[in-house]
Amino acid sequence: MATSKVVDSAPAPTGNVVVVQGVVTGFSTPLVGDKDWPAALCCFDNCGCAADLPLCCYATWCTPCLWAELAERLDVSGVDGNPELCGPCLCCTTPRCATNYWALAAWSCASSLLQGALATVLHQSASWARLEPILTSKTRATLERNHGLRRQCCSPCCVHYWCGASALYQEAVYVKHVLKKDFDCCSYKGCCQTSCCCCLGANPAPGEFRGDGYSAVTTQPGVGAV
Repeated sequence: MATSKVVDSAPAPTGNVVVVQGVVTGFSTPLVGDKDWPAALCCFDNCGCAADLPLCCYATWCTPCLWAELAERLDVSGVDGNPELCGPCLCCTTPRCATNYWALAAWSCASSLLQGALATVLHQSASWARLEPILTSKTRATLERNHGLRRQCCSPCCVHYWCGASALYQEAVYVKHVLKKDFDCCSYKGCCQTSCCCCLGANPAPGEFRGDGYSAVTTQPGVGAV
């Protein structure tokens, strides 16, 4: 019986598989870093908060909850191993969301311990020593890698360090209005959507966002792949 030998002489191709009438014809290379974000980042007078005011309030006042839900929507795990380590608790709707929330709480506690240790050594405030951006920037890195969104401020971790709430709002706009995945936390639906001065801003349904980068919203993920 004849046997064949597979020679692994080149790395496997990356990208999306292109299938034509059931036959794999090649791989498309994803467009990385050339798509504008629907909302601007940290521009204060031009960040588009009024275009989705409840979502902006959610990012401002309930930042840990938004990140926990955002990570869940993007399949980002706050802990290695079991992404559903914690059961539903507090306002979390799923075990994965709860796990992400408590993972962020643990990183925040670690930051406090680090700041206290540094303050003892340096004899001055060490509030600049923050570890949370290392975790929270995972959502931004995932969006940049999987959806070709433009990198800002040199790295996702840098964006989350200097502009945490604004970065989450920008990412949440993309998830809600491009990926059409709205958020379910009671602080968002029960408070932000009903009490965040909606008379001064819009409360759009998924896909109805109107911002400076609206073309990024109308262009669905994957468009342009051949």
